[in-house]
Formats: sequence, structure tokens, C-alpha cells
Amino acid sequence: MINISVEIWPHGDESKKEEIAKGMIANDGTGTPEVGNYVYSIHSTKRHIKGRVQGHNRELDVLELLRLVLNQHKGGE
Repeated sequence: MINISVEIWPHGDESKKEEIAKGMIANDGTGTPEVGNYVYSIHSTKRHIKGRVQGHNRELDVLELLRLVLNQHKGGE
């Protein structure tokens, strides 16, 4: 499982940090060694997104997986 935490640090001050989004991306166990299928759930103070990414090439960076997740919900969907 990939844990996601987004924090805001007002004026760069870590002592005043506040978590503004939290979530997870989890392998659903149906892929192959080369290609993974994932479910995700991410929530912020304003919205909650959840869904599935199928066919992610495991050779790509984890940021590519995160990009796929976020692109499924661009524009506030």
C-alpha cells in the first residue's frame, strides 16, 4: 500500500504544519509482475475521491501512478 499525506507548512514553519489531504493507493492483487491494478481513496477537507487504476506499468515511477489517479478527477469530478 502507498500512503499519501499532504501537509501545508505556513510560511515554511514545520511546527505549524497541518495535514490537508490523506489517502492510500493499494494493489488489488489482480495484476501481473509487469502490470499492476490499483484501488485508491484520497480525501481532503473539501472532497473525497476513490476509484481504480488498471494496467499501470510497474517499471514507471510511483509519481506516474499518482498522476494517473489525480488525472481521473481533474476539474473537480
